[in-house]
Amino acid sequence: MSNPTAAAAGDPAPAAAPASTSRVQRIARADHYFSEDLDDQRGWYDRKASANKESAQRMSLLIILCGALTTFLQMFAVRPWVPIATAVLGMIVTLVQGAQRIWKFDETWQAYRTASERMKRERRLYVNGAGSYGDIPDEDGSYRAFVGSVEKIISEEQQLYWQDRSAPQTPSGSGPGAPGPGAPETAPAPAGSGPAAPQTPAAPGTGPAGPGPTLAEAPDRSGASPSPPTPGGS
Repeated sequence: MSNPTAAAAGDPAPAAAPASTSRVQRIARADHYFSEDLDDQRGWYDRKASANKESAQRMSLLIILCGALTTFLQMFAVRPWVPIATAVLGMIVTLVQGAQRIWKFDETWQAYRTASERMKRERRLYVNGAGSYGDIPDEDGSYRAFVGSVEKIISEEQQLYWQDRSAPQTPSGSGPGAPGPGAPETAPAPAGSGPAAPQTPAAPGTGPAGPGPTLAEAPDRSGASPSPPTPGGS
């Protein structure tokens, strides 16, 4: 005699088979798309991000090392070779900083890493039918949406890459506070003087020749002649 409880417990097992089969199919289609259609684009982003990060870190460490050596060499300032060594270290720092500005290792590895992680996230959502893919019942429709999302990620990364490379380099010393071309030059203030005080308009009756007439000397605007001055003591 069969156990009805055991039979009931074994009923849900066949229902899980379609979901498992669908997930396996999605994994195969996603891997084929990345490896064949994109020629391992996700792996390329991952490898390039790691390489550019290592280059950025090495250059930063080289700049720090040159700065530390320059400070250390000041202990031997009396030696004739110290100015030459300091100049060489300064030249190395300038070259490294110029290379960083041209190749932009720091910005590049961050952009590549972001694109790689976004592709990995999109693949996880598609394989597990999560996010926007859960609302698409058709397998082909889900795959087309997945391809469109990945292509959008690649397009955005490439657009940012070329915008960053085509942006004009800002020369040193310029910025929001620097005067633009053609701006009038301001005469330097004398040494030791503080900020110039704002000039206030001259009061009525005063001028460059000295104070004007006092109230007693001012003419009477009423038409009557002014009274003579009173002798002192009266």
